[in-house]
Amino acid sequence: NKVNDKSVKFVKPAGKITVKYGPRDKERREELNPEGVLSCEFKFLPFSCKERKTYQQDQEEKEFSTIIVQALQRAVKLDTFPKLQLEVNIVVIENGGNALAAAILCASAAISDCGIEMFDFPVACSVVRFGNEFLVDPTVEEEYVKSELEAEVSSTAAILIVYLPALDEVTTLTQKGELQAEEVMKGIELCREGCLRIHQRTRDLLTQQVKTTS
Repeated sequence: NKVNDKSVKFVKPAGKITVKYGPRDKERREELNPEGVLSCEFKFLPFSCKERKTYQQDQEEKEFSTIIVQALQRAVKLDTFPKLQLEVNIVVIENGGNALAAAILCASAAISDCGIEMFDFPVACSVVRFGNEFLVDPTVEEEYVKSELEAEVSSTAAILIVYLPALDEVTTLTQKGELQAEEVMKGIELCREGCLRIHQRTRDLLTQQVKTTS
């Protein structure tokens, strides 16, 4: 039986993401586990990106799903809903850039708003190297840089982290492209600072919502 259901819509300039989840009964009842199971399906709608997506999950979307599960498992108290499955279904309606970090934040907000117990509120932030500088929370245009002849599009170097502020713990770190060791350390620190700002703002909004509804 479905225990609870919650949806959250995350909107930023040129970007819209929705999240909906359980928890609900596990699909495979024969498996005995004292803890709940967390699963995720991440999907770009076909028209959400500059290049049209297929209706089936591609490799990037499957990778994003795995990263989101890894990011949330450390924070959610899975033992509070034994024998149930927490399904996080993420749909990107319009990709304005930094979709993975935005999806993780949206999923965290949905879980928290529904009252599922958590050790901490996971937040994510990414940076891209644009020339000699790092840009925080990049747009689609900043995530991909055209060559001078505009013959092809090449990805810039990027770093994403998922951070638990109260525990001061990085649960997930991804890197794309080539970076020097000092650039990696600088990028991680910029991401951490971004996560702290996002966490403070999100916590204030959730606290305000609780006071409004109580």
